[in-house]
Amino acid sequence: MAVLRSETTEEQLVEVLVKHFSKADSFSIYREVAFLNKRIDIILVNKRTNEIWAVEAKISWWRKAIEQAKLTLLGVDKAYIALPMAKVDGLRRYREEIEGLGIGFFGVTPNSRNSRVEEMISPLSSCYKNPIRESELRSSIAHGIYLEAIK
Repeated sequence: MAVLRSETTEEQLVEVLVKHFSKADSFSIYREVAFLNKRIDIILVNKRTNEIWAVEAKISWWRKAIEQAKLTLLGVDKAYIALPMAKVDGLRRYREEIEGLGIGFFGVTPNSRNSRVEEMISPLSSCYKNPIRESELRSSIAHGIYLEAIK
């Protein structure tokens, strides 16, 4: 017999985000992409502009989400953190830091019938992007160094 969990998992957040971005058909989507000896939860490559976005999903660890997103800024055009909408109260505490770094924020409502993704902070283009790091990230994608390609 399956046990139902009442708490949201990181995997559920990632699934909702992937589904959200898949609807638009504007992005190639990759999960768990290798970058700087770590893994980026979701990489989105804009099919029209070739711009790269990173999304780091967490259940409650704001500090860890911010640190991971900061690291991704070395190789991507835009970076986001994503947390459950139920944890958005912490956004007030970290908003100034997030905006100062140019990181975007998605509030995610995982629900079996009506999941939602809401952009609460828009990111800026990364001023930290390094051409060598971007090339390494694109190489990881090109050589299949990721868990899953969605489209």
